[in-house]
Amino acid sequence: MQLRSFAGALGLAVLAPVVSAQGKVIVVDAAGGGAFTDLRAAVDAAADGDLVLVKDGVYDTFTVQGKSITVTADLGADVEVLNWLPVHVTATAPGDRVVVRGIRSTGITGTLGTFGGFSMTFNSGDVWLEDVESCGQNTVSFSTPGTVVYQRATMTGTCPTAIPGPGQIGLAVIEGNVFAFDSTFTAGDLAGLSGVSASIPSLVFLSNVDAFGGTGATGDADACVDGGQGGDGLEIHGFSTQVVVLDSTYTPGTGGTGGGGCSATGPDGDPISISSGTLTVLSGVGRSLEATSPVRAGTSTTVTATGLPGDLALVLFSTEPEALLALQFKGAFLTTAPQVLTLGTLQGFPGQIVQEIPIPPLDPGLEFVEVFAQIAVLDALGNPQLGGGSVIDVLSPIF
Repeated sequence: MQLRSFAGALGLAVLAPVVSAQGKVIVVDAAGGGAFTDLRAAVDAAADGDLVLVKDGVYDTFTVQGKSITVTADLGADVEVLNWLPVHVTATAPGDRVVVRGIRSTGITGTLGTFGGFSMTFNSGDVWLEDVESCGQNTVSFSTPGTVVYQRATMTGTCPTAIPGPGQIGLAVIEGNVFAFDSTFTAGDLAGLSGVSASIPSLVFLSNVDAFGGTGATGDADACVDGGQGGDGLEIHGFSTQVVVLDSTYTPGTGGTGGGGCSATGPDGDPISISSGTLTVLSGVGRSLEATSPVRAGTSTTVTATGLPGDLALVLFSTEPEALLALQFKGAFLTTAPQVLTLGTLQGFPGQIVQEIPIPPLDPGLEFVEVFAQIAVLDALGNPQLGGGSVIDVLSPIF
């Protein structure tokens, strides 16, 4: 799409496109109120630039392969994806972008291991995962020069089960560029795996992220095998792997229980483990921005900015995303050539401001427009800092 903006209320340019090939909205409703009842079929049918709008329901998993689309739960919808296969985004080309928002992916844990979750593989384009939850195998692999952005993601490597089995790493990055904001990654138990693992070379930026290692394997009394070591909160290994962190925590997993007799409890993991690669720790507090989405044109989106009291909060927004590390601003640029809206000064503790932003009508014939927004602040000393953000999908009121 080629996009341009028009002036919106409160000085916000809610970006309405003039397009040569306009994207469509495809409605999926398990109850039969949309064009599809099957989420996988809707994703397969979507063309570049389309948005798949998902209503309440439980659906089979899906794969986005080699195209630019958005898959989003409707505002307030409860959308769950069930399967032993993960939600999969793969084979995107440079310039492609995929957004997945508001989806809960529930996998399977058993004696053979843990399956499901979210898998990002062989992507040269950009992927945004926002307000997602999962249990299962959460991986980013062989995804350069593209980037994967996590915003308000909650991911764990074990799914609830009556049959205990080994879990997975909370987030495993193997040759990928990852930017994670305001998220939690928890390793599954019984395998001694890490909350976040980065390797072979990767670039990982974590802002206001909590990483929890999993428990170690259970010992065996008959064979005098001790319990396994607990997982690390953050694990870095691999030549040229670079991890940059801000305002994040790393909690090691406990050692696996002994089997009794000659089998002892295993050692706990480490908060941070580095066998090769580099870790850069930035001082300060992460800033965040959350906006209600999707919203209908002619209504409003509620924007919540969080940081420190006294911050002057700005919103950077554009129809073109970008993920570019900016150490001088203790963050990353998430938008290309952004426009700027001043929200105001953050108050209270934590510093926060909540504002309703009216959304003007879309141009005739447009079904939706997608806006990438992030927070930027000037702190009490006038220092600039970048933070996390939101994808705002503005839909025609007909949907």
